[in-house]
Amino acid sequence: RTNQQNLLYVFTPSKLQAAYPLFTYSDNGAVVNAAFAVEALKRNIVRCVSFSFGSFDTHFTNYRQQPLTQQRLFNMISALVDYLDVTPHPTKPAEKLSDHTHIMVFSDFCRTPQINTGLGRDHYPNNSSLIISPKFKGNMSFGSSDPEQLLSLPAKTFSDGQRPVSPADVLATFVSAHGVDPRKYLRDGEVLTEILR
Repeated sequence: RTNQQNLLYVFTPSKLQAAYPLFTYSDNGAVVNAAFAVEALKRNIVRCVSFSFGSFDTHFTNYRQQPLTQQRLFNMISALVDYLDVTPHPTKPAEKLSDHTHIMVFSDFCRTPQINTGLGRDHYPNNSSLIISPKFKGNMSFGSSDPEQLLSLPAKTFSDGQRPVSPADVLATFVSAHGVDPRKYLRDGEVLTEILR
């Protein structure tokens, strides 16, 4: 009971904001989730944290909203990585949380390449993801789109032939990077060995 009360006290938004001042909390209320993630990992309470940053839904005035929203997201990710780089791992002496933390950033859908009549962008099925992990090669991109950014181009030859990378491939690669056989848990997707260390 006492430990539960202590943890509830530690994980209040005001305590998290005081403990992690590099995050810009005024940008987005969801940023407190990133502080929660660092604190929970540091205390060895969790092995996995998932949270939503907010809405990127810009059907109108895309040019005014989208750059600011994306900048806020990247500011949060930058601060998160900075904290992981300096926070000691709770069970591995002389190592940092960043040595064992893997970040995947993605959206459930993307935005249309073209601007609509409301000067916004609508929903679009093609997407991308950002992965920051000691198990993945850094400073690289994998896959591409056509010049109009309408369609994903084939990235490699998979077992079913030349095709673009799919979300299932990204997930299979992420799972495989941690020593888990993706076939055991996933129906689709092939490991992208090109992006693993």
